[in-house]
Amino acid sequence: MPHSLRAVSLALAIAAATPTAALANPANDFAGSHAPSRLKHRAAAAAVPTIRSGLIGPDVSNWNGCSLNWSAVARVRAFAFTKATEGTTFTDRCFARHWRQLALLGLPHAAYHFARPRLPIGSARAQARHYVAVVNAAGGFARTLPPVLDVEVKSGPLSVGFMRRWVSAWIDEVRAETHRYRVTIYTGDWFWRPNVGSWAPRGTLLWASGYTTRVPRVAGFRKVSWWQYTDGVHGPRPHSTPGIGPADHSVWLDTAARLARLKR
Repeated sequence: MPHSLRAVSLALAIAAATPTAALANPANDFAGSHAPSRLKHRAAAAAVPTIRSGLIGPDVSNWNGCSLNWSAVARVRAFAFTKATEGTTFTDRCFARHWRQLALLGLPHAAYHFARPRLPIGSARAQARHYVAVVNAAGGFARTLPPVLDVEVKSGPLSVGFMRRWVSAWIDEVRAETHRYRVTIYTGDWFWRPNVGSWAPRGTLLWASGYTTRVPRVAGFRKVSWWQYTDGVHGPRPHSTPGIGPADHSVWLDTAARLARLKR
């Protein structure tokens, strides 16, 4: 095998064996895309209930396509999340279209940034500025749910202490740029506990991933605000929404009035 091919094969093998150092693939990264397959297989094998609360909403990215029928979604769902950015250069090609349509319909909505934690710490602030610029160009943060940081991968062997500083730096930059204090963290205990530890940034809400029969817990957080209960295949139902089809779905675990108060 030529040396260059051996190097590529070795890199792929390392990435496959180390999910927290997964290769970047921005067009295919979405909330929960790096959840370990063993968790999905376990959920698929279990008998799962139906989520009966009406406070359900999808999360989407370009993976779901750009031509979604948001009017149909708004008739049956309480909120929506849509991917905006990843790293310092990637912008989801469908984001601006989704964001403007959601604003016109008045459906509570939030934009998320797929984090790529890496050295140096300044990369957190650079990613935050990229995220804010993209959302502002599409209409801004007014009358929306809090900004969202999706934390489910890291680049290289970053320490727990560094990961906490990185997440804090991203949040501080977004707060300074948007004047929004509340920020939502999307993650799963499968990533957070070994890589960030038992810690929750002050003033954050938790959007927790777990395709099982029970609300997941994440180390350091006292409360789950949103529960991403399905990836469109595994976990409780419903798995789909008119206007989108099968997709990630989450349930808001508080009252409709408190969800509405998060919009500002």
